[in-house]
Amino acid sequence: GSGGVCQCPGGQTACGAACVDLRTSAANCGACGNACGLGEACLAGTCTAIPCNAPNLQCGALCVDPQNDQDNCGSCGNA
Repeated sequence: GSGGVCQCPGGQTACGAACVDLRTSAANCGACGNACGLGEACLAGTCTAIPCNAPNLQCGALCVDPQNDQDNCGSCGNA
């Protein structure tokens, strides 16, 4: 620490009692407390949609496997 204050390792920022990397933390993306939404990842400090690649389908905010998802069987919304 420095002067009684704990320091985070290089590239990390203190968010409350935790040291986080604001460039990659989904719960603290770009700023402490800035959480990314469902289907998003923190890339370079910005919440970015995760691509939903075939054979999966984008159903609203979810990326699902239509062959195994009970709520989206074969197509979105087909339970």
